[in-house]
Amino acid sequence: MKVRYSRTDRLKNYIKEMIDSLPWGEKLKEQFPVLYWKDVAGERIYKITEVKEVKEGYLYVKVKDPIWMRELKMQERNLLEKYRKMGFYLKGIRFTGGI
Repeated sequence: MKVRYSRTDRLKNYIKEMIDSLPWGEKLKEQFPVLYWKDVAGERIYKITEVKEVKEGYLYVKVKDPIWMRELKMQERNLLEKYRKMGFYLKGIRFTGGI
């Protein structure tokens, strides 16, 4: 039985193969969680944060004020779980002040 793939699946596979073939493909894939922050955090949190980078397995996020930083720190497990469901495995999220 022949398996049929949708155009979206074929495109995803093509992009994955292309990224995997690049010499710096692993570094590029490491930064993907930055692109998905809005989907993971939601609109409200997205508006008061600025995602900087993924470095050594940690996502670095700047936060508008200390109150929000504390709140997000309490939500870290939930945010990491959302990333895991998307296939991204981070060691943690480092929240810093100063947007």
